Formats: sequence, structure tokens, C-alpha cells
Amino acid sequence: MSTTFRTKQGEHGTLYLFRVIYCDTADQDNDGESLLWAYDKEHAEERFYDTPDDGWRILSITRPRRK
Repeated sequence: MSTTFRTKQGEHGTLYLFRVIYCDTADQDNDGESLLWAYDKEHAEERFYDTPDDGWRILSITRPRRK
């Protein structure tokens, strides 16, 4: 398994690819996954909650390793 993370250059430094696992707060069996670019874990959380969809709760945020 590789130990490097997927990255790209952003406007303010290095962006990392984050995997956000989330669930519907009204239906705990309804979960999903989203991939997004962010500078750090907190930025990934902010970006996730800045989307227009309401009613989601983050279960985990991880940085997938390069394959």
C-alpha cells in the first residue's frame, strides 16, 4: 500500500483529497460518500457543510492513499 496522499496545488498551498462519509440525520440507514479537495480536515468539514443540502451528519473524514 502506498503511503502518499493525493494532492494538487491550490491557491493557498497544497490541497489534499478527503473522503467524507456521512449519514442522513432523519434516516440513519441512509448514508453516502463524498470526495472533495481541502487544505486540512477542518477545511474539508467546512466545505462539506457549505453545500446547499441540509440534514447530513459527518461520520468520518479521511485522506485516501494514492493507489
